[in-house]
Amino acid sequence: RSKLLRDFLTSTEWTVQMHSHLAHPPVPDAGGSLLENLSDTLINAFSRVRKPDERFLEMRDHLDKFEEGLVGIERGWSRVNNKMGGKFSHWS
Repeated sequence: RSKLLRDFLTSTEWTVQMHSHLAHPPVPDAGGSLLENLSDTLINAFSRVRKPDERFLEMRDHLDKFEEGLVGIERGWSRVNNKMGGKFSHWS
């Protein structure tokens, strides 16, 4: 995997290198170096989940609604602060 990381960092044709790697994956060895762990982390970070767990989808929906609520509260606070002439600006 360290070869894959090296190719990712240096190659101008990354998609060709990645397809080549997927077509002919290297044989895993017993040891794991820092560079191999870093390449594993990068590959996992940029991969998509094919079947996400329903619990996480529900959690994401609840967080989206929560963020919408916070944005509404922030807008309301801003309006009140502007109407009061900025008396509460030190709180925001």
